[in-house]
Amino acid sequence: MKRAFIVTSSLEVDPTKNFKGTSVRSVFTTDQRLEQTKSTLQNLYQLDPMADVILVDSSPTTFENELKAPNLKYIQLEQTNPKIAEVIRTHSNKSHCECLMLLDLLRNFKSTLKSYDFLIKFSGRYLIEKETYSTYIYNTSYLNKYFFKNPMDWDHTQFDHMRDAYPEEMIVDNRLRGHYTVAYGFGNQKIDHFEALMALCAFYTDLESKMYDLDIEYIIYHFMNLFDQNKDVITVPWTVTGRCGVTGKGYRF
Repeated sequence: MKRAFIVTSSLEVDPTKNFKGTSVRSVFTTDQRLEQTKSTLQNLYQLDPMADVILVDSSPTTFENELKAPNLKYIQLEQTNPKIAEVIRTHSNKSHCECLMLLDLLRNFKSTLKSYDFLIKFSGRYLIEKETYSTYIYNTSYLNKYFFKNPMDWDHTQFDHMRDAYPEEMIVDNRLRGHYTVAYGFGNQKIDHFEALMALCAFYTDLESKMYDLDIEYIIYHFMNLFDQNKDVITVPWTVTGRCGVTGKGYRF
């Protein structure tokens, strides 16, 4: 079945615009981010040579010539929507930037996206461990499903120190849950649902909004739960590795 990876990327960032809670926007240089992204593209091709890769980049200059990979479609937001590109490069909430990037793609390239049976969103500069990547989800019975790793699940002893930051409606059975957003996907029949979800998440993560201080992982889980979408989640075993752009710390999810 026809499928594509959507890779969200900010290869060139503005070092004068830090994210909230930190003094930097990225500890990596543009050249380092470019090499990490090349590794991501190589990784995705090795995982699934038949899949297309749609890379959305918010950089002010194009990297289309530097990024060569089979089946790659490069979208530079500076050319397609410069106002959104500027917000993504300067907004202080990383989650808001990610939501805006996906929302713009969904609104302006929907006909292209709907030509695929499955879409897998992947964060640039990360890698999926090949032995954990599963393709069994690519069948017609899952066209109306989402695909996430096992959710984060914190009991009250693990988040009480920051409980005041979370609206009470996000805490269910005295637990805080979130979806990992470094790698997840959905079938063709969920595209419109996902667009609405990203619009909500973008609105609530903007400046002055009630969820500005929260991370997308918890917000997306909350709204999917609120609109009864978590019942359509298929759990996938994908293991993802990479380094946080803000801290440089290595992670394995």
